[in-house]
Amino acid sequence: MQTPDPAVLLSQAKQFFDALDYEHAVTALDQAIVVLEGRPLQDPVRRGLPGAYEMRARSRFGLGSEADARADFVALLKADPVYTLTGQVSPRVVAIPSGFGAYRQSMIERKLPFDRYQYVVLWC
Repeated sequence: MQTPDPAVLLSQAKQFFDALDYEHAVTALDQAIVVLEGRPLQDPVRRGLPGAYEMRARSRFGLGSEADARADFVALLKADPVYTLTGQVSPRVVAIPSGFGAYRQSMIERKLPFDRYQYVVLWC
């Protein structure tokens, strides 16, 4: 069986996402993420993984599945700790990176270990 082309899956997912058809977007992104995660770390195609996590997180958030969205945001940060969210995003979602700096600063001031992944879990 031939592995699906992640670029095709991501393109389909983006079309569904832009049409606010989050259920179909999540289905396409589930497939794309499996394919991308299976690629070697040095494979340039794998660079699409953080964007796939973001789109799936935002789709899941749009479907009201906040726990799944949170898991995708955590996976996104693990894949790319300096990733910046794209496009227009719900104010609740946008607050993650903007609140992130304040959280980081408070951890530094209190001399506590900074864990960006725990922050996302606590915030969401």
